[in-house]
Amino acid sequence: MHTLANTLNMYIGIGIVTFPLSVARVGFYGAIAGFATVVFLNALSVYFLIKARNRYKQEKIGDLCDLAGAVFGPSMKTFCKGLIFLA
Repeated sequence: MHTLANTLNMYIGIGIVTFPLSVARVGFYGAIAGFATVVFLNALSVYFLIKARNRYKQEKIGDLCDLAGAVFGPSMKTFCKGLIFLA
């Protein structure tokens, strides 16, 4: 629930700040098309994460790095941790 609240807070906060400028630059229909694209890509990402999580149910997966390690091996887990550290 905390992750969902933080994600919604991030999207809503960014949307409030950038929506008027994006509509002014690309128009109403362009803004709707861009928003629909972002929503579609977000839903697709969640779908892929759920499918991967269901495939590796027997393994203990606590975060995205554990999932990357289960899918691609230990080197990808280390790489993922490095990316999160840099971010």
